[in-house]
Amino acid sequence: MKPCIVWDSILSLEKASKGDISQIVYMAEALAKQKIDVSLVALNAGKAYIDGVNIRQVPNFWYIKQRTRTLGRLFSDLYGYGGKITARYIAKFVVKRLDPIEHYDLYHVRARNLAIELKRFQFNKPLVYTAIPQFLHTQNQKDKILDQMAINSADRLIALTDGWKQFILENFDVGKREIDVVPVCVKNSDILLEDDSKISNLFNGKKVIGYFGRLQEGYGIDVLIESIPEIRKHVDNLLVIIAGGSVYGYRDKLEALVRSLGVNDNVYFAGEIPRDLVPNYLSKCGVLISFRYSDNKDRYGFDQSIPIKCVEYIMQGKPVVATRDGGMEQLLGKDYPYLVGYNDKNKIVNSLLKLLIDETEAQRISKQNKALSSRFTYESVSNQLLEVYNKAIHKKS
Repeated sequence: MKPCIVWDSILSLEKASKGDISQIVYMAEALAKQKIDVSLVALNAGKAYIDGVNIRQVPNFWYIKQRTRTLGRLFSDLYGYGGKITARYIAKFVVKRLDPIEHYDLYHVRARNLAIELKRFQFNKPLVYTAIPQFLHTQNQKDKILDQMAINSADRLIALTDGWKQFILENFDVGKREIDVVPVCVKNSDILLEDDSKISNLFNGKKVIGYFGRLQEGYGIDVLIESIPEIRKHVDNLLVIIAGGSVYGYRDKLEALVRSLGVNDNVYFAGEIPRDLVPNYLSKCGVLISFRYSDNKDRYGFDQSIPIKCVEYIMQGKPVVATRDGGMEQLLGKDYPYLVGYNDKNKIVNSLLKLLIDETEAQRISKQNKALSSRFTYESVSNQLLEVYNKAIHKKS
């Protein structure tokens, strides 16, 4: 088995170590750990090294980057021109220069323009497409047309969640193509490095609630902060750690909220934490939260995704309090007792208090969540991918 994963982002692979795009890196690494001869073709490889993965950078990256940005400013709003031309350039490099030497068994992409262009240049090669339709987020009919073209190009489709699979089936013509649900995978979230003194001193003797992820409106961090005055009436040694990079200066607004509530001593803004240290921070938390606002009309389909941070939470075997939506129900189960309404402040406070104070209940939920995490390990996800790849090759033959 020799799959070629193709990625079109101008972001370097070193910077693709968190969030949704990290799945390109993790997916390749997971396959390599199964001794699969996997290649990762990236527009901007940077200085990345992934053990066991053959990384190839598309030539003339800086020229392509500048051209893409220029074309994007001029034409993309009307025609999607910049993305299409870039995808065509990458597809030509893969099909005309790499494949004649490497003899790949199939291509795997998650960008719709790449799916379209790769199939245009190499019709006979099996193509697996991880379908994340832009129409899901934008509700724009032009996006729907391009999404349909990408689906038509694929021999096999992957959806990251059951909710996204259902959306695709309801809004697109998939023909006789099957859609396999293959979730995100998480790297080493249960492997800890040796604690440094900063981490040990920070958490020493504290009851800790943690949020890890982007500091951005709609992610419920303000809801967490607003719950602190009530929680600390019952928990003397409370610490809330908020870790992640700020988007559009949102951290400044959160810090102002902390000051206005007089809870400065209970909140620690950790900023962006080195990736390898995240499991250490997670392991020190008693409860972890994800209060995203699923009715955010700027992101349709937001409620059907599974936040990668929440997969990391359960990989640590930690209790989680989260807003109820399709993605979180798929991750934790519809009957999970600590799914809450975004505006249900009483239930949020009571859920956090229950898990901070009742150690027996916290241990029960921890054990339950740890068991759920087995679906998201490298081994599990790579086995699912290999099954999809084999089906795609068999269908094409």
